[in-house]
Amino acid sequence: MHSSMCLELKNLVDRVMRIFPDIEDARPGSSTGIQTLCLINKALEKAKLLLQYCSESSKLYMAVTGEAILSRGCRAKKLLEQSLSDIRSMVPTVLATKITQVVQDLRSTELALESSEEEAGKAVRELMKRSTTSSVSSDEVRDFHYAALKLHLSTPEAIVIERRSLKSLFAKLGECEVNKRKILKYLLCLLKKHEKIIWRDHKENSFTQLQSVNDSVCASDAEAGCSEEEHNATLPEHFKCPLSLTVMYDPVMISSGHTFERMWIQKWFDEGNESCPKSRRKLDDFTMKPNVAMKEQISKWCSKNGLDVQDQQQSTQSLHTILTSPLLVLEALCTILTSRVGTSAQAFQLIHLPTLRVVTSCQ
Repeated sequence: MHSSMCLELKNLVDRVMRIFPDIEDARPGSSTGIQTLCLINKALEKAKLLLQYCSESSKLYMAVTGEAILSRGCRAKKLLEQSLSDIRSMVPTVLATKITQVVQDLRSTELALESSEEEAGKAVRELMKRSTTSSVSSDEVRDFHYAALKLHLSTPEAIVIERRSLKSLFAKLGECEVNKRKILKYLLCLLKKHEKIIWRDHKENSFTQLQSVNDSVCASDAEAGCSEEEHNATLPEHFKCPLSLTVMYDPVMISSGHTFERMWIQKWFDEGNESCPKSRRKLDDFTMKPNVAMKEQISKWCSKNGLDVQDQQQSTQSLHTILTSPLLVLEALCTILTSRVGTSAQAFQLIHLPTLRVVTSCQ
């Protein structure tokens, strides 16, 4: 967020950081010199904190408070400029020349917000002014949707990250910070409405396609004789991912203590789910830790029962590749259906994916 301003500020901080050790080594011994050195260090810390805040905080909240963030950046830049100017007379000439070049760059650099971020912030602030009730109108949702797209909140994954950022900010606020808490609650409410629109569009474009591909890949695995059941009918249940119901190749443990296939639990979280799919307990920590012991057990079992683990991993990767390529989706479906119905023309007629209409006469 505020990427152009942060990039300019980071470049300036890096320039100062490169000469700061030399300034310390010059040991400006007077009380004024020590005080100025402390001011430089203070300005650097302020700038670093601002850069960290912008990289971790909510996009929506930073857009709303964009002017305040810009003001913080300008104050840090001004403090660096002033303190470096003051210390030039207390260090050797060669170092003073380097400091002068940095000071000139500080003076010539203008920090500013990006126009899209300014527009989004202005739009959301206007919504907050117009809002008089706790409910959200359709007009508010429409205007907020426009502002959110300006901030690139256009995918389910981006929405999940933004919601977590807003909740994290809210959790850090004290009870006395009533206005900030009210703003964050309003933004969370609007984000929830916006999320429904994004998910609706996302599902219309991909849900049918994903379901069909999953079915076709399962059918392909069965035909090729690659299913786990074919290798051994007594596959231990705890070796299977609770989401995909197939043997795990990269098992990871989440904070609830349950183990899942990495690809499937990541997909579960990316879709906005905040609970454990097995225990249904709400999670605060979404870290995934490799379950090395489980992986070793599965590997030994597969070797003993003649299951080629490497081939299965490639199958999982192939599924991911297919899911992300409409052309491969079409090719996979046609190949499987042709083997079942006899001709590619008949196979094409069985395909009903809205996003992949095929005219059989074009063959």
